[in-house]
Amino acid sequence: MITIDMDTVESERDFFVGGDNYEYGRVHAQTIAEAIGEEGKILIHHNVGQNSQEERARGFMDEIKNYPDIEVVQAVAGQTTV
Repeated sequence: MITIDMDTVESERDFFVGGDNYEYGRVHAQTIAEAIGEEGKILIHHNVGQNSQEERARGFMDEIKNYPDIEVVQAVAGQTTV
């Protein structure tokens, strides 16, 4: 089995084709920080149980710590329903 772009830890896939979701989160944080002039308040939302989003959120939160004038006022963990 091959998964493309999205993956879950439980997939038991043989091969994954996609990017580094942690790095995507870091880039998102850098882009947002630049867009708001490296200061302000933000909220982050991601879906619990979706590995790709959890990795992006982790990368985002790790990177945003490099911007002391940006405050994450709330981190909201949602749930995707199918």
